[in-house]
Amino acid sequence: MKLLTKLLLIVSGAVIGMVLLGGLAVTSLRNTMLQERQQSMQLLVRLATKQVEHFKGLEKSGELTRENAQKGAKDVLRALRDGENYVFVRTGDKLLMSLVHPDPRKEGKESNGGTLPDGQAVTDVYLQALQTSTSNSAFVTIWTKRPNGDVLVPKISAIQRIPDWDWVVASGDFVDDIDKAYWGYVIKFLVIGSIVLLGVIAMTVVLTRGILRQLGGEPQVAADAMKKIANGDLAVEIDLKEDDNNSLMASLKLMQMKLKNITSSIQENTASLDEQIKIFTASSKTYGQSKSDDDLSSMLQSIQKLWKITDILHKSVSRFKS
Repeated sequence: MKLLTKLLLIVSGAVIGMVLLGGLAVTSLRNTMLQERQQSMQLLVRLATKQVEHFKGLEKSGELTRENAQKGAKDVLRALRDGENYVFVRTGDKLLMSLVHPDPRKEGKESNGGTLPDGQAVTDVYLQALQTSTSNSAFVTIWTKRPNGDVLVPKISAIQRIPDWDWVVASGDFVDDIDKAYWGYVIKFLVIGSIVLLGVIAMTVVLTRGILRQLGGEPQVAADAMKKIANGDLAVEIDLKEDDNNSLMASLKLMQMKLKNITSSIQENTASLDEQIKIFTASSKTYGQSKSDDDLSSMLQSIQKLWKITDILHKSVSRFKS
């Protein structure tokens, strides 16, 4: 596997980790925003419920009739509206009657709250949520249209049943802004992540080129060449790029050439030594038979040549040791 491929695999692993962490962070942020929205609605409904409980207490104490107590409670609940934050009250077996509504024209009239994409009425969803609740309170999520809108958007509602009066106090809010913020963060993360990724890839490519320039080739190719030379294969082919004189592969090729020269020199000197030994043996034999001064001189000359070749061979072998 090439060095660049290995480094890109490392980068890919880091990118996958970054994507997972970024996705987890953005998702956690969305969940936190949604929880905060739910808590704010729940707090508003609890506040409204406390007001209703106050007027229920006045009814039980006899200070107010039920009619007056309910009227006072509805007045207080209407006053809780602050911009888009409001509570509404429904009553009846199917919660069709609207007692408190942000649009005063709808108070005292029956409505199912609209039909959802699955065919259910909004009030049916409220009733189902309360039926499965053990605390007379619940959260519901529906997809509906904003007033005067044409697009279905998510809306969550906190609802609370008031058993004695058969009221359901609720507060709802559209949360498509949370989804918009969520996707906004996702896009920002992707843009920043893409920039970082391109930067890392560019750095990886530059770093790889620098390493390959120093090595003169792929690390595995250099390692294989070194192994072959170490095992005595001096004929291994080492390819160099043009004008490559300083890389590891260039140094390896230079070492290969020097080893070839030394080996060739040793082989030549060994052959010369072998030939000179034969000459010395012959001259020694001749001198032993003739005992002449000329043969002695010839034998001494062959000894000198023998020592000279031996010294050269010793120096060549010593170059291997050093």
